[in-house]
Amino acid sequence: MSVATSLHELTRDHGEHRVGISRIPGLDGLRALAVVAVLLFHLRLEMASGGFLGVSLFFTLSGYLITQLLITEHQQYGRVSLGQFWIRRLRRLMPGALFALVMIVVVALVLEVYRSPSVHGDVWAALGYVANWRFMTAGSSYADLFSATPSPVLHFWSLAIEEQFYFVFPLFMAGLLTMRRRWVVPAGLMVVWVASFSLSFVGFADDVIYYGTHTRAVELLTGSLLAFVLPTTALSTMVLAETKIVWRRLVGAVMIAALIVFLMLMITAETTDRWLYQGGFALFSFVSALLVIGVQRPGPLRWLAERRPIVAIGQLSYGLYLFHWPIFILIDTERTGLSGLPLIALRLGLTLAMAQLSSHFVEMPIRQRRFARSRAKGALVLVSVSGIVAGAVFFIPQTSRSVLAGLDAPDTVVEFGAATVEPVLRLAILGSHPATVLDTRRAVGAMRSVEIVDAVDTRCPTMGSISVVNGCASVAQRLAELESEDKIDVIVIGIGESERKWIIDEMSRTGLDIFQQANRYANEILDALPSGEIVFLDYGTGDQLANELADAGMENARVTALRRPADAVLLETLQVIVDKIEGEDRRQRLMVIGDSSSFGVSAAIDAVAGDHFNVLWSGRRNCPLVDVERLRWWEGVEFDMESCPTLNPEWRELIDVFEPRYIMIVVAIPEQAEQMYPGDSAWHLVGDPVFTATHDAFMAEFMSLLDERDIELFFFTSPRIFGGALGGAPFSRDERVASWNAEISRWSQQWPNITLVDWAGILERQESPAGSLRSDGVHLEQSALNRIIAAEVLPILEAAVHSPQSSGIG
Repeated sequence: MSVATSLHELTRDHGEHRVGISRIPGLDGLRALAVVAVLLFHLRLEMASGGFLGVSLFFTLSGYLITQLLITEHQQYGRVSLGQFWIRRLRRLMPGALFALVMIVVVALVLEVYRSPSVHGDVWAALGYVANWRFMTAGSSYADLFSATPSPVLHFWSLAIEEQFYFVFPLFMAGLLTMRRRWVVPAGLMVVWVASFSLSFVGFADDVIYYGTHTRAVELLTGSLLAFVLPTTALSTMVLAETKIVWRRLVGAVMIAALIVFLMLMITAETTDRWLYQGGFALFSFVSALLVIGVQRPGPLRWLAERRPIVAIGQLSYGLYLFHWPIFILIDTERTGLSGLPLIALRLGLTLAMAQLSSHFVEMPIRQRRFARSRAKGALVLVSVSGIVAGAVFFIPQTSRSVLAGLDAPDTVVEFGAATVEPVLRLAILGSHPATVLDTRRAVGAMRSVEIVDAVDTRCPTMGSISVVNGCASVAQRLAELESEDKIDVIVIGIGESERKWIIDEMSRTGLDIFQQANRYANEILDALPSGEIVFLDYGTGDQLANELADAGMENARVTALRRPADAVLLETLQVIVDKIEGEDRRQRLMVIGDSSSFGVSAAIDAVAGDHFNVLWSGRRNCPLVDVERLRWWEGVEFDMESCPTLNPEWRELIDVFEPRYIMIVVAIPEQAEQMYPGDSAWHLVGDPVFTATHDAFMAEFMSLLDERDIELFFFTSPRIFGGALGGAPFSRDERVASWNAEISRWSQQWPNITLVDWAGILERQESPAGSLRSDGVHLEQSALNRIIAAEVLPILEAAVHSPQSSGIG
């Protein structure tokens, strides 16, 4: 959003005549109020969330002054010289605007800034005073709403509206003023005022109402009506008529009230407020009109507006407006290392310096005809500089359009890990016989994608159920230590004399015979290793233990028993096992559900850990967890949620087919927005009883399904939303974020198989200042998201995978 400048031109040449109105310092003070409001708004200060209303004040003041000039000229000379009017407008506005565009183009060519995919078209639109129409359509799609790169000429939209008004309105006024009947002028103005006001109610999108010349003209026309009803001369008569002190105090109180209303709205209003798009801008123009009156009549409002520092700021308002936005983009925390008050001071200081420079060396010399005095020279300079700017724009490098993570999510299920992945198989060698390692390595040879982990301990026999004997751990404990680093796919166990001596010793303790003890020993080994491929290499003689191991190999498909095998036999056996495993997807299956952010998280996990996790995304942009009929971001912005996936049937069916070991939920905005449930026409917010009951019912059914299938759930908390296109939305309010996180926390305490992922805390640690990695306030660039997932989230997933409860083996 940006501010338009108002014009207060003291005199205007008309051939050999001069048409003018007396300079009114209070109007300069009013411009200062408007431009300061806009500067504070663009600094993103909470105390100025409604500072964009300075635009409306400028529009109304512009309409007032321009109309008064036209009326005054007609009264003095009986006609309006349109050619002279438009020339003066160009001399007043074009030099500063061209200087600002030159500076923007130079900075874009020298530094890596302002380089967006649309920078060429944006600058050309600003140059041609049609920027408002360009930006009006720029935010029409869902993805464009989250634009990551602000345009350095975004603020030119308001200048475009004024220039278009200045071109069309004098034609209209010239026609009205030719009429002899005095009432024709106000009647005509009222007709177009009502027409513009009515256009705010015909179903236009918010961007059309905000940027449209046809909808914002009503604010300029309010000033035009005021100029006809109460010109400056009438105001002086009005003041003289205020003979009674009661009347003077009443009028003064109304003016002060107008200032208070302006300041209150500057503090509390937001660009998403629905009243603004239902005639609010037009109604606010009456507040602006009262301020225009107040600064011209004796009283505290005029006294305040005429203070010298305030007047000085008002006289520079055009330059401040032109340069503040590109400077605010250029001078940020990343480039300066500053934040808070030092950054604000630097931005405002540079803006003031550029405004002074433009005024003294560019605008005033041309306006006062100290440079390019003749029309021909002025036209030549104008066309030349405009052509140079238009041509130089071609050389600004355009960045490719960057879609924030999740905004390119399709409307279908995505299995990121569906592509063939060649895994690195880990083969662990256990047991006590020293020949096991040599024989296995020789057999594996140069077999690709096999990593050998040597865990042979010649001091300890291979034991099953006994935890620790003489410092020797069981096979299950030793394997758990290995899997704390990564998953083991194949286990080779060397059985020799140590194991046989162990069996003999156990016979005296248990009272079992050799047949029973050998059978018990083999079963205990298999029970301790309930999954995975196992190869027994028996280096003993053909005794009862050898028979039991051979029987286990015949009875269990995952067990192979070989007695003193030749290299070729062991190689063939291991090759069969490796081929079998490589034909399977041994990765952990992870299903992700949620809103657009969940898609970005899914893509990040696949990018940084696709060899460990097969990720299936089954979310949808802007979709909540529960069955919702409609979703409302704010008044007038609603979504039909019919296409959103839900537990029944979509997620239940996918769980049955995909068989995930883990499910991850990442959802925020849809749960912090207003929800309307089937059969209920009321809107519900997070934390109210209906919302809580609906979500509790979902979680009870969902967690019962997960419990039946032994699936663990990871639930991301919702981070605070800072700035960007969504920072001012109702669903971004801290109390809604806190309420949704409270629901998540309550569920994690109720169900032990929910792992709470503190995504809010993670982003708080990763972003400095807060929100710096999320240009729209919500979504990160995919590269940044990949980095954060790898550093902060992947360790949480790996810890769950390698925990005793989740380990694929043991």
